[in-house]
Amino acid sequence: MERAKGVEPSTFSLATRRSTTELCPLVLISIENRSFLINYQERNIFKLIKIYFKKLFLIYIYIVEINEKFKKIIYHYKKNDFEKAEKLLNDQIDNIENKFLFYKIFSSIYLKQSKWEKFIDSNIKLTEFDQEKTKALCNIGIGNFQLGKISKAINYFQLSIKQNYNYEIALENLAICYKEIGAFKESIKYFLEVIKLNKHNRKSVSLLIDLMKYDVSKFSNNSNLLKINQNIINLNDQINHKKLNTNILRKVIQKSIDYIKSYENNINYNELQIYRINKKNLNCERHFKVFNKYQIIPKFCFGCYKVQVTTTNVVELIKLYFLFNENFLNENPLRKCMVETRKKVKGNYKGYIYTQSLHDAENTLKIVNKKILSNNIKIESIEIKHGCSEYYEKYPKYKNFRDQNMSYDKNWLKFEKSIDNEILSRSKEDEKYIGITINKINLSDILIIINWLKYAKNIGDKTYLKILDN
Repeated sequence: MERAKGVEPSTFSLATRRSTTELCPLVLISIENRSFLINYQERNIFKLIKIYFKKLFLIYIYIVEINEKFKKIIYHYKKNDFEKAEKLLNDQIDNIENKFLFYKIFSSIYLKQSKWEKFIDSNIKLTEFDQEKTKALCNIGIGNFQLGKISKAINYFQLSIKQNYNYEIALENLAICYKEIGAFKESIKYFLEVIKLNKHNRKSVSLLIDLMKYDVSKFSNNSNLLKINQNIINLNDQINHKKLNTNILRKVIQKSIDYIKSYENNINYNELQIYRINKKNLNCERHFKVFNKYQIIPKFCFGCYKVQVTTTNVVELIKLYFLFNENFLNENPLRKCMVETRKKVKGNYKGYIYTQSLHDAENTLKIVNKKILSNNIKIESIEIKHGCSEYYEKYPKYKNFRDQNMSYDKNWLKFEKSIDNEILSRSKEDEKYIGITINKINLSDILIIINWLKYAKNIGDKTYLKILDN
């Protein structure tokens, strides 16, 4: 799930730098009483002067006591001892007339703990304060997003924007919500609104570029990024996927870079993997949750095999990427090309094709190997791998599937069910969109290829010079 970030920073983190008057609204009472007292002094009502001096002293003592407890709340909060901070807040909340700051602290505590229901409740209370309403509505949207209630989150982000249309965080999160459910037209609209407000918002620029892996040509408008993307897509006509030529690929990439240079700002896009996705959801995020928490391999992963191609250099990886754009395999399987950044994993440049059985993997390997040979792509190896390499160290038998047979332990099922119970179910309208990416070079792909070339330069692979001049 694409996470909706950008929760409005709590004023609580700034509280320790504020004056006593700002820390405790009750001080305002003493100020009011003092001016009232002056009126009595002018009237020479000494009895009342004595009474109000006494009250003023009691108020002062109370303020000092409250501020000392407030310091304790801050102390426990900074130490991540949220239970103690929350208890102190609950002990004081009924004694405070102006509860604004206390609700802000509650909100911060529940955010840190990912207690989204309570986070939402505290922000609902904050909507009663006009100065906080825009931010609180946005935070309610974020809480609902984290609970998988995307449609509800959209409603609250829209309410936040009604309060202030230029509220960047709400606009960005609204765009993320629409992206999550595959409403690309609306997502693009709001990402562009964010960039219009703040052209230096790298996150929104990156997320908008992510969408260009899909068919967004019908949403093109006056946006420079969308125009650049379409210009790059048009270059696909120059590529003969049946006979890949390095010189042609160089020209296409160089022309794409020229288009990117026409954008008014530098684009920081840090992705290193190019995917070709079908509508099948392998649910890898869920499987890694199972493994990371319980150190067991999920049942699904025992049927997962992939063909791994390791190329000799970055130019051959780029050629493999263009080969993967050709739809020569049945059922358009999930595949990707990437540069390797994991420690203790051999090989720098890799392509993967995912299958759901060993038989399918063996057939895929034969077809891919034939295509590699016909396109003269230089490789170090082509082989079948079992599931993800993250499992191999703990379970070597899983890795060596041909020599040592490892079967799923049925006792592990209870651990998988435990994770499934933690994962929030979504309504049909809130389901995460799993779409089909286009088999064409696009802005997202070109930016990743540029990152591959930088990677090659950094590790001393000089073949990058066949694509770039420097």
